[in-house]
Amino acid sequence: MKRNRRIPINPSHLSNQAYVFFKWSGSIANGFSDGKTREEILAFWKEHREEIMKLYLEDLKKRGSGWEGKRPQFYFDELEEKKTRRKIGVEKSIGPVRSDGGDRTVIDDRFESDFRYLKRLGLLEPWEVELEKGGKKF
Repeated sequence: MKRNRRIPINPSHLSNQAYVFFKWSGSIANGFSDGKTREEILAFWKEHREEIMKLYLEDLKKRGSGWEGKRPQFYFDELEEKKTRRKIGVEKSIGPVRSDGGDRTVIDDRFESDFRYLKRLGLLEPWEVELEKGGKKF
């Protein structure tokens, strides 16, 4: 029988399961969150945020162009509690058919992209700024 070993991915012994869970913003059910409350998960994030972000940003840098301005949702949730995104306009679309035959126009607010938000706050990594200077538009 093959035995799965848990191998730490950095000196602090942050497990790969924990890193992957936060890397994919809690959307991957890999066992890390089993039996944990939302409060326990957030406490773990706060305790290990620096390590997770260091690994995450190293991963993005290796991937290069196209990954600028990406961060785990936990990062954005925490950041947006302090600094809200700017509204940049509205977008009109056609909504579902209404039973009363009324107007189906839906108007949604549009907000700045992750990249622009981080840029405005001065939170981009130097490599992300360099990629933008190289002509990539966001």
